[in-house]
Amino acid sequence: MVDDMVIHKLTIKPKEAFYGTKKLITRKGKRLEVTIPPGVKSGTLVKLSGALQITDGYYGDLFVKIHVKKSRRFIYVTSTIVVLVIIISSIIVVQTITNNYNNGFSTTTTTNTPDNTNNNYSVVYNGYVTIFNNKQPDDFPNNGKPVQLINNDNAVDPTWKELKSFLYLDKTDEEPYIEGSFECASFAEELHNNAEARGIRAAFVSIFFSNDFEGHAINAFQTTDKGLIYIDCQAHDFVAYIEEQKEYGLIPIEMAESFNYDYFVSYHNDEFKFELDGIVDLVFIYW
Repeated sequence: MVDDMVIHKLTIKPKEAFYGTKKLITRKGKRLEVTIPPGVKSGTLVKLSGALQITDGYYGDLFVKIHVKKSRRFIYVTSTIVVLVIIISSIIVVQTITNNYNNGFSTTTTTNTPDNTNNNYSVVYNGYVTIFNNKQPDDFPNNGKPVQLINNDNAVDPTWKELKSFLYLDKTDEEPYIEGSFECASFAEELHNNAEARGIRAAFVSIFFSNDFEGHAINAFQTTDKGLIYIDCQAHDFVAYIEEQKEYGLIPIEMAESFNYDYFVSYHNDEFKFELDGIVDLVFIYW
């Protein structure tokens, strides 16, 4: 019966609930690692078999009761927005000086001091999307360590079939999500580098939401037959659907037949359609 259970309560973030994660809990001075499977809901009990032998000195199971924290809606992150405003404002100043326009979008070349391999990068603005070429995503938080993208000069844009074949073989999505150690930026970094090593051109994508304190990192591929496709490889390989001031959405790659946001909205199979309660505000794409 539930009354006989020893229960430890644990609060996790919505993103951790969706993708799964590993957490450390403490009971009676002893630390235990608990693996949270993807897709848990508030009230889920995760069983740690025999854990009471470690914490209480007698054999028994410890149950971890999950509470999923509600998303903080319509709260802007002051520090993140300030950083983004500074970055964008600096680039706009250079843009004004250079006065270089390309097909209706402004393009500039400036200096990227943190990148010691190549100090010149270009920037293209397309509404809420900013595209960086030849730049490391050093402005994206990654647990205190920089993201290191390894590009292959010989990499080419794939077809959608080639991209799917690569994703089916790649094992990045099987990595465990570990808070503070291997989070979204690590997944996106690994998938990018694996793709480039296989000769497939890939991008690292930073997404900032208007209703959450945390950003998110995924990947993008410019396919030769289907156009730009966003891929989120945490817990599974998903096609990600992004549109300004709309919910961030996911459909498994084996189910996705189109890649525009209208398709996601009209997709009828709720079993394979996921909305992560994140309202897309800004998107940075690093090629």
